Amino acid sequence: AAAAAGSGVFQYGGKMIDGPILKHAEATIRRAGAHS
Repeated sequence: AAAAAGSGVFQYGGKMIDGPILKHAEATIRRAGAHS
């Protein structure tokens, strides 16, 4: 769905990601969306 811009460590959607990483990704994306 959304790719993490800025981190460049993971992609959100279409990729297997560890649980903790995924939660961090969601938080990062939500914060990015809230600020921009």
